[in-house]
Amino acid sequence: MKTTCFNRFFVNHAVYASSTMNMKSMILTAVITVITTVGSAHAGGDGFPQQIGKIKMDSYTNLPSPGSLIAVQQGNRLLITSGNGRYIIMGAVYDMWNGGQRIKNIEEAKAASRKIRLDKIGLNFKDLSAFDIGDNSGPEYVVFADPTSEQSMRMIKELYGIKGYKVKVVVVGIMGKDGANKTISLACLAEKNLNKAKDALASGNLSFVPKSKCEQGRIKTARSLATAMMFGVDRLPFIVAPNGNYFFGRPNDLRKFLKENEQ
Repeated sequence: MKTTCFNRFFVNHAVYASSTMNMKSMILTAVITVITTVGSAHAGGDGFPQQIGKIKMDSYTNLPSPGSLIAVQQGNRLLITSGNGRYIIMGAVYDMWNGGQRIKNIEEAKAASRKIRLDKIGLNFKDLSAFDIGDNSGPEYVVFADPTSEQSMRMIKELYGIKGYKVKVVVVGIMGKDGANKTISLACLAEKNLNKAKDALASGNLSFVPKSKCEQGRIKTARSLATAMMFGVDRLPFIVAPNGNYFFGRPNDLRKFLKENEQ
């Protein structure tokens, strides 16, 4: 029996090789580490599954994880396969992004994949190009936004006008060089004058933010980008609610989304 940490999903497992190939991939970043403690695994035995291409899969779902993991329900047992279909992992699965919740079946796997409990991860927003807006006493939402995304900036401007909620805006330049440069400039401005940086963000227009580069701004921008990639963010804005529910893009009714996901 071996122990593996897949960053988000912690698995006590036995590993077996499978012959099928499923071409899936994700970008790995420097902050995402897959650590494997090598031990002995017995090929064969009573619990050894058939090749994944031949076993009957009652249902399956993708688990959001670097390198890609797939949860497969086979009868009364849950299997985890690697994204390329080579490895089958059998055993207990724990979602470390949802307070170490054990995933025992496909329905729990699906439910876990739809939530990101940022309060359980211990993310330090002081290390990111992040800005607090709204009411400090209200439920806390986190928004990832690109300064060159019209929808992102419009959503931030709207959030400034909604009372009763605390929002952390993580500025991420993922839509090109211009977005990356503006993110660095905003982060550097915040190092000198946080209020001016917040005013610029509130305006919804960062075109007048003076171009600048500083070491701390570069570091925070890089960490913000790595964090967004870790969460699989490929569209902005991206909002995460206190209850773990998240949404890519801007909800059609933003006020309703905030209200329905307070807890």
